[in-house]
Amino acid sequence: MLSRAFKILLGCIFDIEKIPSSEHLKFFSTGYMFFFIALAYAIGRRMKDVVISTKVAVEIISFIKPIIVLPAIFIISFILMYFVNNAKNKKQFTDKLVYFVSLPFIAYYIFYGVIDFIGGEPLFDLLSPKVDLCKLFSFINFSFVQLYLYEFSLVLNKIYHVIFYTCTEVYGALVLSYCFWTFVNTYTSVKDAALLYPQYTIFSSFSVFVSGFLGVLLPYLFSNILHLNDNMYCKLSILVNLSLCVGSMLFSIFFYKISLLEHQKLEKKLLGNINDNKKSKVKLSFLQSIVT
Repeated sequence: MLSRAFKILLGCIFDIEKIPSSEHLKFFSTGYMFFFIALAYAIGRRMKDVVISTKVAVEIISFIKPIIVLPAIFIISFILMYFVNNAKNKKQFTDKLVYFVSLPFIAYYIFYGVIDFIGGEPLFDLLSPKVDLCKLFSFINFSFVQLYLYEFSLVLNKIYHVIFYTCTEVYGALVLSYCFWTFVNTYTSVKDAALLYPQYTIFSSFSVFVSGFLGVLLPYLFSNILHLNDNMYCKLSILVNLSLCVGSMLFSIFFYKISLLEHQKLEKKLLGNINDNKKSKVKLSFLQSIVT
């Protein structure tokens, strides 16, 4: 009864009847992978502006995006494309691309969360360089140059927060936009894409709702249970959201592995059927072929 009700519910959301039952695991594992990638990105997007506006300065955002984020995305994408195009076994390298790209983000988010929770802003300041470019280049009297020097000094002095902001933007560009769709395009035919791609977007749309719900509700519940002050609530909120972000990334890798194995299994099965059909053809002599 419960299984039937669940199938009816899935039928209301997804066009599940058009997907063969043998491919349900492939479809849902890929969809869950997309959901958790989009969830990690949605949580990070909501956090990055809060981190910069509270720990650095809100006006620095207009400097970070064109001067740091865009070049970082371009350079990293160029390096990634170079390795993909020059790999000896391109398909094997592409299959491992999600691991290579996701793990550095997971490592930095864990590092950032540990530093923020243990030492907070004093520890970040201790680890950051102390630079005053305005003082070093005080002989330049142009106001717009001094403004850029001030903003660049602020970026260097708050480098770990700026890296966190940049990582969130780069993660969306690389993992969400490139790695996922590269993987899906590798194992999806044009005919299947028309059916599956619109349904994959349902997973990402749902992740936006879940990110807002969990990212706000969980810190609020913990703060009420533990009776935390405003300072500890802020730390707890960052820690919870970072934990959700890292957990989502790890789950995306887990479902990616399941999806990859399922895609490869179905691909081998298809190739095996093609080879069997070739072997099963009856060989006729020249005279028999003329008679038939």
